[in-house]
Amino acid sequence: MKMANLLLVVCLGVAFPASGGDAPGRGVLDGNYVAKNGPFEVDPDPEDGGVRVYMSIKNEGARVMYEAMEGRASSNFCGDGDTLVKRAGNVICFKSAGGYECVFALNMDSGELEDAAAC
Repeated sequence: MKMANLLLVVCLGVAFPASGGDAPGRGVLDGNYVAKNGPFEVDPDPEDGGVRVYMSIKNEGARVMYEAMEGRASSNFCGDGDTLVKRAGNVICFKSAGGYECVFALNMDSGELEDAAAC
């Protein structure tokens, strides 16, 4: 539920600093989405024809999400030691020299977040 609330806040363009400051932040989201029928390409179920919206949030919105995620970052995602990764449920965020990016999929049938990152 905590991650769902954070996603709602970020998607509405209202984010609070991870440092716990009093001033709210606001920004425009930068990213992409793809809507498609069927399951995620990794280990697909051929009977699953549900609609998913795959989302990629980049730059400042992704940085807010990355910094709000609890725990330490890992550097072993798909053998890329230069990219730091944090995960909260099925939301995964990356920090690299190129900036920040968070990815997830929204199952439009169940309303659940699903994994959207694969090597």
